[in-house]
Amino acid sequence: MEEYEKRKSYSVKIISIGIAIIVFYIWSFIGSGSLKKAIEGYEIITKDKITTVGQIINVEEFEEEHPIGNKVDVVSGYYYKYSFNTNEAIYVESFGKSYSKMPLNKSIKDIPFKIDVEYIESNPDINRVKNDYNNDSLFQWFKQRVLLWLLGFIFCLFIAYRVIRGGIGE
Repeated sequence: MEEYEKRKSYSVKIISIGIAIIVFYIWSFIGSGSLKKAIEGYEIITKDKITTVGQIINVEEFEEEHPIGNKVDVVSGYYYKYSFNTNEAIYVESFGKSYSKMPLNKSIKDIPFKIDVEYIESNPDINRVKNDYNNDSLFQWFKQRVLLWLLGFIFCLFIAYRVIRGGIGE
């Protein structure tokens, strides 16, 4: 009987680890803001947008290191802050990121400068600088925002399944 209890306890631990793998992966996806970005990206592509004039009000240069095999590729770009007023006279500030060049190929000395901003009327917090390498393709959105997460989730699900199955087999 004691052997049975040990095996049962071991099985419960293994099954719990399998479930924890799935929960951790989902929690990290939601906690990192990736889910919110994916939903907002989908909405800005599929919902009706309003275009208005805004302005870039602050820019900061950045460099990111991207490991590729045994090499490290350094990519530079700009974080920028922009503002605009909606048709209902609501003031909105937002942020963007651009690799290699600033919006409209301007330079830092041109700040502030005017830009066109697209936003969703029902939620102006979902916005973007118009024509700043925007992609209105659902396929591109899926590839950039969902595919990698989905592949990771399937991989974690497979690992969790194998762990849980091993726990049940005990």
